[in-house]
Amino acid sequence: MGKRSRDKGARGEREAAAEIRRKQEMLSSYARKRRITLKWHESKVSFLEGIVARGDWRIGEVVFEAWKRGARFDGWDEVLQFDVWASVLEELCIDPQQYLGTLPVDATLPWDHIDVGLEPGFLKREYRRALRNQLSPPCGKPLHEKVHHTNLPEALAETRRLICYHCGVACDLDQMKTRRIDYLQSMQATLPPPPNPPIETLRPEKFTPMRPPKRADQGESWDYRIVYTKLGGVRLTSHLDMVRMLPRVLRRANLPVRMTQGFNQKTVLSFGPALPLGTWSAEEVFDVSLLVSLPPDQLLARLNAVAPTGMQFRDARQLSAAEKGVTQFVRQAEYLVAAPAGTSKEDLILLVDQFMKSTEQTVERTSKKSGRTTTVDIRPVVVGMSVEDPTHLAELTPEAGPLAAPTLKIRLRLDMEPVIRPEEVLRFLLKLEEVAEPRIARIGLYGVVSDKLLTILQPPPVPNDLPAAATHASAA
Repeated sequence: MGKRSRDKGARGEREAAAEIRRKQEMLSSYARKRRITLKWHESKVSFLEGIVARGDWRIGEVVFEAWKRGARFDGWDEVLQFDVWASVLEELCIDPQQYLGTLPVDATLPWDHIDVGLEPGFLKREYRRALRNQLSPPCGKPLHEKVHHTNLPEALAETRRLICYHCGVACDLDQMKTRRIDYLQSMQATLPPPPNPPIETLRPEKFTPMRPPKRADQGESWDYRIVYTKLGGVRLTSHLDMVRMLPRVLRRANLPVRMTQGFNQKTVLSFGPALPLGTWSAEEVFDVSLLVSLPPDQLLARLNAVAPTGMQFRDARQLSAAEKGVTQFVRQAEYLVAAPAGTSKEDLILLVDQFMKSTEQTVERTSKKSGRTTTVDIRPVVVGMSVEDPTHLAELTPEAGPLAAPTLKIRLRLDMEPVIRPEEVLRFLLKLEEVAEPRIARIGLYGVVSDKLLTILQPPPVPNDLPAAATHASAA
C-alpha cells in the first residue's frame, strides 16, 4: 500500500508540474503574438507554492524535513533544490495532486477550525453570486443604491432599509446610519451637490502641439572616475542596491551632481561591470558628473568621511571630454580565487601551465530554466592565469578566516561570449562538480585601447604615441 501511494504521489507531481509548464507556454505563446511582455514564476516554484498554500499539518512536516536536508531560499531559482522536496514528498507518501487539484465547494479545509466571525454559508453564497456575475454592494447602504448619500437632506430623508447579507458579524444597522449622519454633519455637507453640467461635443479644431517646458540650465559640469573598495559587510550589497546607495553617499558628502533631464530626474552615474553578490572587491569603479571642480584628494576626503564600513574611496581622476565612459572602457577584470583546502600548489601550477598553452578548452553548461546543455570554449576568455601566494587574498577577506591553500590569479575578458565566472575556471581545472562557498576577490579592472592594456585610471594614450605593431597578446 505504501509503494502504491508513493507511485501515485510521484505521478501526481509530474502531472502537476507538466500542467503548470503547459499553461505557462500557452500564455507565453499568446503574449508573443501580441507583443506583450509576460513574466512568471518558474514552474517548480509554483508547484511548491501551491502545496504550501493549501497545506495541512502534514505539509509542515514536509517543510521541516526539507529544511533539515538543506533547502533554503527556495523562492530563488538559482538555489532551489527541487529534488530535495520531491524526495521528501515521496518518502512521506504525500500526493501533491491532493493539494493542487480543484477542491469541492463543500470540502473541509485545514483552516476551517479558525473562527473569523462569518457564518459558514456566507462565503459559499457570495461565491455562487460571483459565478452568476451578480454584484454585492457593500453592506450598510440603502437598498438599490450603489453609494452612500453625500449630503444631510438625502440621508435624513432616507426610509429604505439598509443592506445586510447576514454574514454573521451582526452589524448594528441603526448605529451605522446614525454614524453616517454624524460624519456628514462634521463635514458640513448640508446641501446636495449641484447637477452636472450638460456635456457639449467638442468641435474639431486644429491644435498646435505644445513644446515641453525648458528645464533650468545646470551649468558646466566635470566628469570624474572614482575607484572604491567593496569589502566587509558591503560585499553583501547587491549591484542594484549599490546603484541606489551611491547617490545617497554623494548627497551626504555635499557634492553637487548633474541630474538627468527626464521627468523623473536621477543622478548621472555610470557603473563598471556588476560584481556577483558576496564577492570581495579591491577595485570597483563608477563615473559621475559634478557641478563643481575639485582636486581628487578633496573629493576622496569628502566621500570617505560619509562612506559605510567596507567602502573606501581609493583614487579619482578628472576625465577629458574625449574619453569613453567606464561602461565602454572596461574590457577585462582580474580576480583572486582560493583553491579548495588540500590542493597541491605544484599540481595547480602544472594544470595552469597546460591550460594556458592550449588553444581550446570546452565545458558543458546546462540552463537552469530550459534544461538544455551547450558546449562552450572558455579558453579565449581567459587572458592570463597564474598561481599566487594566498597572502593578498587573506588580507582582503579577513572575516572568512585564515587561508593556507594556493590562490589563482585569473584575468578574464568581459567583451566576448561566453561570460565566464572565475569559479568556473577553478572547477574546470580541478575537475570539480561544485566549489562550496568560493572565496573570490576582484583586484583589478582594465581597458584595452588600440590593443594597449590600461589600468582603470590610466589616461588613454595619444594616437601618435601608440606602438605601430601592438597586439592583444602583448597587452595581455
